[in-house]
Amino acid sequence: MARIKSKRKEEEAFDHIAEIIDNIRCESNEGAVIVVEGKKDERVLRSLGIKGRIVKYSEAGRMKATKAIEDFWKEKIIVLTDFDPEGEKILRTVEKASTQNGVNVDKYLRKRLFEAVHLYTSTLEGLERIAERVMERRPIG
Repeated sequence: MARIKSKRKEEEAFDHIAEIIDNIRCESNEGAVIVVEGKKDERVLRSLGIKGRIVKYSEAGRMKATKAIEDFWKEKIIVLTDFDPEGEKILRTVEKASTQNGVNVDKYLRKRLFEAVHLYTSTLEGLERIAERVMERRPIG
């Protein structure tokens, strides 16, 4: 019986992760700019069906990332950096630049995503390991 309950909980967890990815996909489709740490993070998001603008902080650096934010000052910014000291530093930098330009920074989706995946990974790149199971629940339409 314990195996059935744990399997059910795992299925519910993947449904929840898929729902959050759907929310991110929707926001992206509506024009939100997503800030990630690097190429691998972007690749994972693309594999999950996110087609909108993604700014890679590692390539852009602070100045270019800030410029990209200024270019999209009317848009929403979603920060999807890792929950480590570097990810937190990038989040603060992007948030500061965005706030100065009156841009709405969504940290909530980042928090929800990593709360949902914390048993499987602590990085955005780590989503790659579970992407197939997530996509089984919410295929790209």
